[in-house]
Amino acid sequence: MTLAPALVRRGYELGKSGPRAHAFGIGSTLSIAFVVVISAAEQPRMSACGETKVDIARSTVTKYTWEAFPSWQAAHPAMACPSDLGVLNEWMNNKDIRDPWGTDYRFRCRSIRGVARLTVRSAGPDQEHGTSDDIASDR
Repeated sequence: MTLAPALVRRGYELGKSGPRAHAFGIGSTLSIAFVVVISAAEQPRMSACGETKVDIARSTVTKYTWEAFPSWQAAHPAMACPSDLGVLNEWMNNKDIRDPWGTDYRFRCRSIRGVARLTVRSAGPDQEHGTSDDIASDR
């Protein structure tokens, strides 16, 4: 029974909130809000679905060379290479041949010993082809 008066003096009486209860609640809420804001500020900038523009470009050039091109070849067995990259869009979930930075993808198709080889290239973030940040896929 001697414990109850000490709890009452410290603001812990059941069913009542004292100054300590309010200070703890507000302080905890502010601390949590601060951590959430700081964590959000430190996250890298991402586009839709958590993919960066580089990820999207890499995925697209790979899909052109490893999915769309073989499908096109199966539909056109008499032809070695497509006339332009837009022809492969029939097998892509894509209507445009521009990379995420607005530059056209480039492609090169050649036949080596009767086997068609395709290279698709994005100019990358600097929007200039032939530089070190280009993104390419070969098949």
